[in-house]
Amino acid sequence: MNDQTKFDPLTCAYVGYGLRQAIANGMETEYDALCGEDGLMQRLVDCAPLLDAEWDRRYGEDGVVPHGAHFVFSYEIAEPFGERFAKMLVEDADATPDELIKQLFREADPEFVEPELPPGFDLAAIKAELTEYTVKHVLTDPDCLKRICQNGFTALDRRPDDELVALYRAVFDKEPPMTPSTADAELQAAA
Repeated sequence: MNDQTKFDPLTCAYVGYGLRQAIANGMETEYDALCGEDGLMQRLVDCAPLLDAEWDRRYGEDGVVPHGAHFVFSYEIAEPFGERFAKMLVEDADATPDELIKQLFREADPEFVEPELPPGFDLAAIKAELTEYTVKHVLTDPDCLKRICQNGFTALDRRPDDELVALYRAVFDKEPPMTPSTADAELQAAA
């Protein structure tokens, strides 16, 4: 198990409690598109690392607000996630958990403030270059693939902006691309 798939077993338990609550509240019990109740539970459990990673990013030892949560993760994040995402999956087997996770954390801690990046990073270009670099090196460097397998890799779209900028700096040892400022665009248009 790599770092990206580690999770607290209690997260799974409370996600399961949420599923039980959804069923008790009359959620449809035909899960053919999800390969039955086992498939539904597996989809929910697969999200435990995402829940725990977001908790760590916000309130973990090296988080934005270390140990600063004023709510109980199990009751206000994991359990409601299990109930609400189960209902979403029954409606749409291809549903993704990302927005629900953000919403639950916003509801639990509406005063949490994301760290701000200096304006102007071209995040699309950063993601494109990191993706190109990874694909190129995975195909040509067996050690790169080994490091990814051992250390895990969180999808670029699931990383916060500040983490993307830090990753870019670490990989390329240079400043990330910036978006042109409005003044630069006006100068170029005038020329």
